[in-house]
Amino acid sequence: MAPALCGEHVADGSALSALEARLRWLGHPEFLAEACVLALNDHVLKDRFPGWWTGKLSDFAGLALAASLAAVLFGPRRGLVLAGIGFVALKTVPGIAELARPVLGGITLRDQTDLVALAVLAPLSRFLRRRVRCEQQGGVERSLGHRARDAVLAGLPIVGAVFAVVTATATSCGPSPAVVMVASDGRALYALLDKGWDDAEIARSDDGGETWSSIERAPAKVQLTARPHDVFDDPGPSGPLEACAIDGTCWRLRGQRVIERSTSDGRWVAEFRLSERTLSDISTGCSGGQIGILGSIATAETADGSAVVASYGADGVLVRTDVGGWDQIRVLSAPPIEATRVEEVAARQFLLLSPVVLGLTMWLIGRRRWSSWRRGLIAILVGWGATLLIAGAIGFLAGTDTDPDISMGRAVMIGMLVTTVGAVVVARRPGTTAKRAPEIPERPDLRE
Repeated sequence: MAPALCGEHVADGSALSALEARLRWLGHPEFLAEACVLALNDHVLKDRFPGWWTGKLSDFAGLALAASLAAVLFGPRRGLVLAGIGFVALKTVPGIAELARPVLGGITLRDQTDLVALAVLAPLSRFLRRRVRCEQQGGVERSLGHRARDAVLAGLPIVGAVFAVVTATATSCGPSPAVVMVASDGRALYALLDKGWDDAEIARSDDGGETWSSIERAPAKVQLTARPHDVFDDPGPSGPLEACAIDGTCWRLRGQRVIERSTSDGRWVAEFRLSERTLSDISTGCSGGQIGILGSIATAETADGSAVVASYGADGVLVRTDVGGWDQIRVLSAPPIEATRVEEVAARQFLLLSPVVLGLTMWLIGRRRWSSWRRGLIAILVGWGATLLIAGAIGFLAGTDTDPDISMGRAVMIGMLVTTVGAVVVARRPGTTAKRAPEIPERPDLRE
């Protein structure tokens, strides 16, 4: 019998073909982990922790996933070479990212420093080729013993392939809900909310922009159709850039950064100026995420006088006060309901630091008091991984009306509490010791 590879028991079944062996890779936990890391990073971590490390993690995980898929189709050596060449072209050759845009779900930024991700191909090549040989040499027995479990494992490659394709082709983030245009019929104000991939929503205010309610459609005389745009492009102004009250005072937008008011002597004075930092803070995080920010302005006559409102993108609208200031007002889901400080810390810092703190605590205290403290460490790792996946899924599926940190923070706090209790219970269980075989007394010599 051939020696068992990968530390698994080799059965006496017939050998697998090279293609069958490669297809089985799609159902391995390692391959599914690659897809999970890419999905979690691109759809959750990039938004929660924007920075260089989430960008590089996306490159490493994306290239590993693409190379694995290519290895299944063309073999480990040729697949990894093709994936490497394609990645280099994507990051260095002008026009390639634009051509791949329909497949990848957005334009990938060209950055030569991202080529460091090619380092993942070396260990991946060795691991893939070892796995294929392991599968080919007589097949691998998984000691299942049940038909239902056999059927589940047989379907894992299909699940893995579908999950990988969906993950790899939808790695770009979508913009947050944003007010892209405001308009008026003279007395009521209307706002058009762009909700990214969902249908746009219309809101109406009858109190000068202080409160808003959702309506099915605006009146026919209200021009409330923002020009079409792509979320990856700079949309520019979306509506009227100037509006006047019945007393002749006018307001206008300049450069999508400044709101100016006309004076009696014909001059324009700035009443509101958008700083670079504020612009970055209220952007939605995606390319083209500044849609609607100071893109249109409208006036309406109310019982309290003239109301002036300007679109403010993902932060709702700006409403002019009686003393000439501008207040930011929420419009429906723009911006979403904010998380508390505790929920934000739990979703961002606590999620990453808690396994380190729990692990150190278990090592410092548990190893002196509990015989199974090593199993407690494993329980912490498993619990943290499950919490990470659950919190990531909740953040990805959260609606646009609330900050994802709200649901993610609560999931993290509950998950790590359960992990802590479970780890302590496991660590306090008596350790298993190997039982020594009973000694057999020597039999007397019958010849004596």
